Amino acid sequence: MRIAEAEIISSKAKYLPLVLTGFLILWTAAVYQFARYGDKWATYPALAVFPATLLVHAWIVIASPARARALLYALIHLALQFVIWFGCLMLISKDAF
Repeated sequence: MRIAEAEIISSKAKYLPLVLTGFLILWTAAVYQFARYGDKWATYPALAVFPATLLVHAWIVIASPARARALLYALIHLALQFVIWFGCLMLISKDAF
């Protein structure tokens, strides 16, 4: 892969973690009123978001020419997303910490 291709991939991919976080928030807003305690259909998509975001961030860090900046972005976003993810899971599953 040439450098220009890596820059294009990483520039478009840097927004994908934010899209996944947005999906998580929208999914939670759409289903938490209808989900009951233990509904797996509502919980599984939300459970998949954090590992998917982690993989996307790893891909961005590896493909990015500015790895230190990409790693800082990943750490900050993953810390914030973990809190959001945990809150969304509690809303959907009707289970509190």
